[in-house]
Amino acid sequence: MSSGNFSKWSSSSCNASFSSRASRNDWDGVRVFLPSSQRRRIIELRRFDLIEPFKEDRIYPEEIANRADKLVILFRQSMIRDLERISVPPGSGLVWSMWRGYLDAQRAQPVHDFCNRHRLGLTVIHASGHADIQDLRRLVSSMAPRHVVPIHTNAASDYATWFAQTEPRADREWFDI
Repeated sequence: MSSGNFSKWSSSSCNASFSSRASRNDWDGVRVFLPSSQRRRIIELRRFDLIEPFKEDRIYPEEIANRADKLVILFRQSMIRDLERISVPPGSGLVWSMWRGYLDAQRAQPVHDFCNRHRLGLTVIHASGHADIQDLRRLVSSMAPRHVVPIHTNAASDYATWFAQTEPRADREWFDI
């Protein structure tokens, strides 16, 4: 299995998550890459304590450059500049694991530009962990809410067929509950 590299955010997320294995940060072969934007912010805030738990597991740009063809990196759009400084090897690919709609948004244009500049294949594999309809039905059944407000979906109108108490709202619409 290839080594993986986490951004500081992802690694912290793992530490705060549900897995005791993640909280020990002892995944065999997993290293932590601290993007320059996060590094600058830590220096600015003098919050060096945030990176202390990952000190021994860090991977630096030079090592990534030397081993790029052997690594799998958890990519965030904010890492584009760092990866371009390192130099993306030919034949690399990028897997977009979030909802495809995010990729279609204007704010994802830098990802498309990055892929085009480096001739990266872009594969979409939605692996976000969002609930499916069966899980939503169990949740609504167990909570018996007065209102169900669909969010983060392209199918808000479908919710009324599943839940009688559905109240569709527009994205970013403020409302009282």
